[in-house]
Amino acid sequence: MINMKKEIEINKERLTYLIELFKMNVGDLHELISKNGNNPRKKSLHISDIYPENSIIKLSILKQIDKIFKKGLHFYTNPDPCDKSTHESVFFRTPTLNTKLEHQDYAKILELEEDINHINHLLTICDIPLTRILRKQKYTDDPVTIAELVRDKLKIGNDRLTNNQYKNKLLNFTNALAKFDIPVIEFIEHPTIKYKTNFEGLTISNFLIIKHNTISKKREIFTLAHELGHYILNQEAFDNSFNCEPQQDIERWCNTFAINLLLSNDSKKSLGLIRSFNADTASLINNISNIDGVSELAIYLYLYTNNIISWDNYIEHRNRVDQIIKDKKEKQNKKLKSNSDKTFGRIAKPIQSEIVERAYRMAYLQGAIEEYEVVQYFKPNISEIQRGFFDNFIYGTPMISTKKKAA
Repeated sequence: MINMKKEIEINKERLTYLIELFKMNVGDLHELISKNGNNPRKKSLHISDIYPENSIIKLSILKQIDKIFKKGLHFYTNPDPCDKSTHESVFFRTPTLNTKLEHQDYAKILELEEDINHINHLLTICDIPLTRILRKQKYTDDPVTIAELVRDKLKIGNDRLTNNQYKNKLLNFTNALAKFDIPVIEFIEHPTIKYKTNFEGLTISNFLIIKHNTISKKREIFTLAHELGHYILNQEAFDNSFNCEPQQDIERWCNTFAINLLLSNDSKKSLGLIRSFNADTASLINNISNIDGVSELAIYLYLYTNNIISWDNYIEHRNRVDQIIKDKKEKQNKKLKSNSDKTFGRIAKPIQSEIVERAYRMAYLQGAIEEYEVVQYFKPNISEIQRGFFDNFIYGTPMISTKKKAA
């Protein structure tokens, strides 16, 4: 209930639930909110302002709290308790995380979990079961052998690519996984958001999730292959695939699996002959990266996992590649700022899994969801709607064109 002083009564157990879910304490939340408040004339907040004993909190403070948790104000006033069982959230199912997460990472993962739960609900009511077809493996199994078996089953091949075909390869990879009942979600972060996520990929509840990469589709392809490795190991994970330490056995297994899934046999033979680094070696790696659609950094990771270079050598190459990507992003951001009105209207569209499209299509045709919900999820622009978005949606025509130039 809101009074004239703009105070509101909350279900404090729900706030406690979020604090625990984000693996923080009340002091951490207080520090975050204090740090985000940049008006020096405002009175400093006390912990009791953020976590009041009587469950009455100022609406303005609750809004600051929700900027971190992003659950909507209705979440805190709901009198129902939160479910802390392991089936409710990956954070309760996974005691240790592969990647150090910040508050914006937790918020994004919770948002993605809600999407996954909703898609699973649509699949259930439309009687579209997802069955595990690819066998589970153990990390003691040879990742190279498993990669070769999976490549043959998926029939993704090792097509020799030319420039700007990498988005097609990512889409074909996604479609191949859909035939084995493995849904993929690609999420896109708006370039203007202040806090960006620190992970590149996730495996949650048999869904493979990848972050849209505006600089390198080849890097995104590798991330998807890495997450497939976690799926095969039947393990949920949060990853920055290129930053794992050498002693992390499962991450090393997934990286080895991914690169062997994507590289052609000819490329692996050529890389196996490398004994020293010079201009010719750099040219070879660049050429393999382009024709196989595999990022250079993934190739250096392959060289490390096959004991061709040391971990220190890999770190050196990773820092160089990361600097190149950083420079490209800065150039892109400058272009964005100088041409903001035009650029913001052309935010990329995520690749859609055929499984997700089918779930929404069948639910819509059965009357389980309205047109509004379809628009909210797929976000067609006015031009797409005018070109027959809903006809394509209803009749199963792919809604993401592969003819556009890859990012």
